[in-house]
Amino acid sequence: MGSRIAEVAARAGHEVRVLELNEAAIHAVQAWILRSLGKGVDREKITAPQKDDILDRLSYTTEVSSLADRDLIIEAVVEDLEVKRHLLGQLAALCPKHRIFASNTSSRAITDLSATVGRAGRYQVLNEGAGWLKAIQLQQKNPRDAAQGTLGTSI
Repeated sequence: MGSRIAEVAARAGHEVRVLELNEAAIHAVQAWILRSLGKGVDREKITAPQKDDILDRLSYTTEVSSLADRDLIIEAVVEDLEVKRHLLGQLAALCPKHRIFASNTSSRAITDLSATVGRAGRYQVLNEGAGWLKAIQLQQKNPRDAAQGTLGTSI
C-alpha cells in the first residue's frame, strides 16, 4: 500500500521520501514502483521522460529522523496498533506541531492514533478515492476536531 501512495504522490509532482525497515524493503518498493511506472509507459499513460521525472522525486531511507522536515507524514505500516503507535510516537517527537499526519489505516480508530501524535486536529485518514493513479483523497474522519485549514493544506 505504501508503494502505491508514494507513486501517486510523486506522479502528482510531490517530493516523496519513503521510510522502510531495511535496504531489502527499499529495493522491493523501488522494484514495485519501477514495474508500475514501466506499465504506465507501455500503456502510453506516461512518457519515458515523465517516468524519469517521477523517479527523481522519490527518495528512500531507513532513518526515521530523516522525515522530520516533511510537511505531510503518511503512515502506511502493518495494521498492528502497537507498531503504528511506536512509529507515530517517534515521528511526533521529531516533527514540529504544525506537521500534518495521515494514515491509510482501515481498521484502527483514527482518534486513538491521533492521540498518539498529540495533534487531534491535524491527523487524517487517507482513503482510496477515484483510483490511485488519478487522485489522492484525504478525508477528515472527524471534521469537528479538524484544525482550521488542515484538509486544504493536505491536498
